[in-house]
Amino acid sequence: MRPKRGVTRLNRDLKKSRESGKPSRVFTQPMGESGMDP
Repeated sequence: MRPKRGVTRLNRDLKKSRESGKPSRVFTQPMGESGMDP
């Protein structure tokens, strides 16, 4: 599966949120991590 447009940006936000230890808005969306992780 090839990531859609904006997925790379979401991944960057996820990494930042993990490093900062704060939950990101992405987690609240139905996609969640499972939708992005291979």
